[in-house]
Amino acid sequence: MRIGSSERTFTVMFYQSQTQNDANKGVLPTPDGQPREIVIRYKTLVNQDWLNLAAEDHYTSSRFYRHRNYTCAWSGSYRTETVNDSVVPIKPELNKSFVERSETEIDGVTYPVFRYRLLLVGAKEDGVAIQDTFDTTRLRFFEENGIEIRGSYAVGSSEYNANGSVSVSDTVDGIRITVNSFPKQSNRGFYPYYTISYSLIVKDEAALRALNAEAAASQNGIDLENTAIWGSLE
Repeated sequence: MRIGSSERTFTVMFYQSQTQNDANKGVLPTPDGQPREIVIRYKTLVNQDWLNLAAEDHYTSSRFYRHRNYTCAWSGSYRTETVNDSVVPIKPELNKSFVERSETEIDGVTYPVFRYRLLLVGAKEDGVAIQDTFDTTRLRFFEENGIEIRGSYAVGSSEYNANGSVSVSDTVDGIRITVNSFPKQSNRGFYPYYTISYSLIVKDEAALRALNAEAAASQNGIDLENTAIWGSLE
């Protein structure tokens, strides 16, 4: 087998022996005359300039966002079959937004609850871990509100798939969110967009008193820092 390439294509040529000449082109038949299956796997690199153009266009223009690959099979001088498929490379992104503030009562004490939403763009494998960092002396994950993951074709779409699995574990400086299984499309492919929604609550009554005291002493209130990290994205 020999591989030749040019700017836009590459060709795989089969030979019947180590002697690669025109007389030996092709493959030998199977000993029993039965059909054989030949599988060729290869990888291509995405042009980053092209990918950036697609991201800036929010993947709305087919000129940028879709890559289509054509394959032709030849037997001698005859083309026996032509097939094609396409893929939409997506630049990974992570965004975090504050959704709402609510309140809940626990043992007669009213605590503020903060709802957050993560937006993951371009996820391509299960088992993704996201580190959410915050002041654990003041806040904790509010398990009672749960955590939800949704997959969709567009940001903010009312049509989504929530059939995924997410788990949360405490860390020294926050929580680790692990996506055990992303919701998948009917063909088992990944959606271009995923959202993860969860809540943090003031840790306990002592933390609540301290926060209220700080807020009362400050004219501008207080800020509660909260940062999510997915790989190299923050």
